[in-house]
Order: sequence, then structure tokens, then C-alpha cells
Amino acid sequence: MNYEFHLRSFVDDYTAAVESFEKGNYKAFFRNYRPSIESLCIGILTALHKDEVVDILNGTKGFSKDGKAFTGNYGEFNGE
Repeated sequence: MNYEFHLRSFVDDYTAAVESFEKGNYKAFFRNYRPSIESLCIGILTALHKDEVVDILNGTKGFSKDGKAFTGNYGEFNGE
């Protein structure tokens, strides 16, 4: 995965969200804001944990308190 692509997507989507908000088009704001935050998070994860990003995004790995990736069960976090 290419983190530069995701960070560029963040900038584009966030800019569109801000412009929509300033025009009072709140539906478009939320349509653009959510993907901008997703792109930012994916870009950061990709830059920091290149080898593990797919597992993290699929939910088969997570993070411990010390910031290291670990394998775990996330049922308690997603309502299962």
C-alpha cells in the first residue's frame, strides 16, 4: 500500500468537506469528511506498519499499550 496516495486522498476529501461546510451543504460535508479521516488513518498505518497494515485493517491484528502490533480477538470491541 502506498501511504502517499492515502494522504493525498485525505487532503482532497478534507478540502472538499471544508468547502461544503462553508457553503452550508452539510450532507456533502459528511460524505467527504468520513472518507478523509479513513484515508488519513490508513496512510498513517501504512507509513508506520507497512508489513502489518493489511492484518490491522482486516482486524486480525491490533495494538498494545506500548504501540506494538499484536494478534488478538476484537469481539468485545465490535459488538460480538
